[in-house]
Amino acid sequence: MSTVTGPLTVEPAVVDEVVRYLLDGVSVNLVGRRGSGRSQAARRVADLLGDAGVSAVRLPGVRALADRPLAAVAVSGLDLVGPGTAPTTAAVVDALVELLKERSCVVVMDDADDLDDVTAGAVMAARVRAAVPVLTVSRPAGRRQQAIRALTTELQPGARVVLQPLGFAQIHVLVHDLLGASVDPAVVARLATRSGGLPGLVHAMVDSGRRSGRLRLENGLWTGDDDGWAPELAQAVEPLLADLHDDDLDAVTLLAVAGASPVLRARGLLPWTALNRLDDVGLLQVSDAVSGPVIGVYPPLLGEYLRHEASVTRRAQVRELLAAHGLPAQPGSPGDAAEHASLVAQRSAEHWQAELAARRAAWEREPVAAMAVPLVAAMHSTSARVGDVEAVVARTAPDGDPRSRALLTAWQAVFRALRGDDLAGAREVLERARPLAGEYEAFLRGVQAHLGFVLDSLPPTDLLAPAAPGQDPIGTETLTAVAIETHLAAGRVGEARALLDGYDPVFPPDRHHGQVCRGLALVLAGDVEEGVAWALDRIGELQEGVDAVPLQSHWYVAALGLTLAGRFEEFDQVVGEALAAPHVLAMHRHYQAGLLSLAAIVAGWQGRAGYARALAVQARALGHRQGPFPAMVPGTLLALARGGDQADVADELWRAAQDSVAGGYVAAGVVAAVASLERRPDPDRAEALEAATAGADSRLLAALTRYAVAAAHRDADALAAASAGLDAGGTHLYAVRALVTRALVLREQGDLAGACRQADEAWVVAQGRGAERHGLFAPLVEAVDLSARELEIVQLAAAQMSGGQIATALSISTRTVENHILAAHRKIGVDNREDLTRAVTTWLGGTA
Repeated sequence: MSTVTGPLTVEPAVVDEVVRYLLDGVSVNLVGRRGSGRSQAARRVADLLGDAGVSAVRLPGVRALADRPLAAVAVSGLDLVGPGTAPTTAAVVDALVELLKERSCVVVMDDADDLDDVTAGAVMAARVRAAVPVLTVSRPAGRRQQAIRALTTELQPGARVVLQPLGFAQIHVLVHDLLGASVDPAVVARLATRSGGLPGLVHAMVDSGRRSGRLRLENGLWTGDDDGWAPELAQAVEPLLADLHDDDLDAVTLLAVAGASPVLRARGLLPWTALNRLDDVGLLQVSDAVSGPVIGVYPPLLGEYLRHEASVTRRAQVRELLAAHGLPAQPGSPGDAAEHASLVAQRSAEHWQAELAARRAAWEREPVAAMAVPLVAAMHSTSARVGDVEAVVARTAPDGDPRSRALLTAWQAVFRALRGDDLAGAREVLERARPLAGEYEAFLRGVQAHLGFVLDSLPPTDLLAPAAPGQDPIGTETLTAVAIETHLAAGRVGEARALLDGYDPVFPPDRHHGQVCRGLALVLAGDVEEGVAWALDRIGELQEGVDAVPLQSHWYVAALGLTLAGRFEEFDQVVGEALAAPHVLAMHRHYQAGLLSLAAIVAGWQGRAGYARALAVQARALGHRQGPFPAMVPGTLLALARGGDQADVADELWRAAQDSVAGGYVAAGVVAAVASLERRPDPDRAEALEAATAGADSRLLAALTRYAVAAAHRDADALAAASAGLDAGGTHLYAVRALVTRALVLREQGDLAGACRQADEAWVVAQGRGAERHGLFAPLVEAVDLSARELEIVQLAAAQMSGGQIATALSISTRTVENHILAAHRKIGVDNREDLTRAVTTWLGGTA
């Protein structure tokens, strides 16, 4: 019976690794920060050892008793020396030896850095006479302390296993387990970034948020928009500082108040020795950048604690020191921190919080349009609501600055449409303003066209008419940006690239938009690898600066390309960063919907059905309509995630494809149509798809259409050709899917042996391209339709067990075993043990 209660907060693979070491007789030092779940991991290890018939002898360290000899023995619950007998070191050693020798044992010492020296010595002495492995659980700084250093030095053979912070996907699962319902993506992102991936802090923030009402269950979705510091969290954060001396506490407070800083600047404030000590105890995080590494406090929630709860004198001392160096102090507010692997989001958030405060003060002094525009821009880059912006617009005095008035109107419309979900209201604002905008009419027309493009359909041609003579250049830049995105969505990649040639706008949003479209054009043109490289380069550039909020769009382009290429390991890293971003620009919500959709689809292919369903619910909870680019189909994701009747799923996907094409979003429609025709072949629908793509000039869309048509007509030769074409264009994922579909077609045609050979080839191709294989082969596994008993028997046969051995293991007759193996041969399409073993251990068994 397991002693671990509640959600498991450590990676099961780490626990399994520790268990394997211990069962092999290798001692382990399990290292984890406070709040990392190391004690739960130790308990889980003990449970698994017990399942294997190995007892765990527990001797926990107790910090308050660390100066008491044999204190760990006294509180362990082990009756080593008998009642009424004063324990001596020799007696404890003898008793331990007897205990360890009488049965298969492992010694487990949780909080080993708090062991008293005598207990540590007794364990080492006992181990000399009874060679058993030892699991020591310690903090990062434990290796600097005498007891744990002595233990880990003597415990050989030995291995150190480090509990890393949870990744985004693990935190996503943990938060949903804790709250028991769907959770707003922004809430998960804030919990992931502020906790730094430490499960103990996630628990504390979820509990605090639920008790205080900062987390609210609304219509089946946990939501909340307050990420400010909560004093009750101090109880969870303060243990992180337990190993610090006063000088170290001064140093970490200084870094917290200074905010994320280049290492060279931090080095000017603190000596290397101080930084090294903080790093030793795991309280620093560093993000590498071309301009030099950036350093900050880890986890970010600790920085919030120090800015709010550190003593008044210590904070005053820190601010005085920063002022002497000419550096600003961060306000007593959290800002948004980066995921544990990066400080980029924290630095950007700190920049925009400071910008917001400065711009608001300037506007309060002079509430005119020229002051309101930068204020609203800063509000857009934080978490302002529609009402906040409307209040600024209402209080801004009319003046004679037409450019600022036009920009303010544009921002008002953007907030109404994209954050307030009121496209009609946004159009009304713009149409009322355009006749009075003078030389900025074309600019407002471009804004109106873009909002319609994101939320409705391709804009009408009159909105995209060229700017009239005398219009400000910003109008032409914006209209061109909309024309480019329109061509891309419609699959007219050549026309989009022609406009991109020489397109070098001055207006920052248009310049950024042009960069996004260049990457997307490469992907849609079929130059998938180049498109991914372009997007990743732009991400790197943005992470170098102080404004990281536009990253979502480039993350989407990179994720789309990585999905098509089947590079799922890199995909998980990119999407983990993207989904952990605490705030998403209102005008980038469709990119967030696309990222969530891609993440859910890939999770399904990876066999993570629960995670896929949770992401699908989150995508739908965004309330975003089908977007203009591939995979922006949050309303359809639940059909994919829930599985079930593939014909029903195919119909829902086809409706999504039709809706996309009807709105002019041909690229998005093609991707949805391919998924539909894979599940339900329909020549009429394939013909409709060919008609829809007739005006496109995208190599990617053409290759996908050829695959879909071949799948719909169940043409094995055409599927082989389609796979080769997709692979040559870098679309390796679909190349594998085409081969899997071909194997299905061969089965349908009665060529089971040919289908099996094709499945083997598809597996090799997938393995060579690094694609995750389990989910990709699920349709084929379902078609083979082995019973649970047949699969169990052939897996044992593949493990080189004889028919008699299998019969004995399963308590059935040898003839029954033989009958099941023969049935499996027929279903799979093989006629010998070697081919059966290859199928079962690769595509059919779902194992590498």
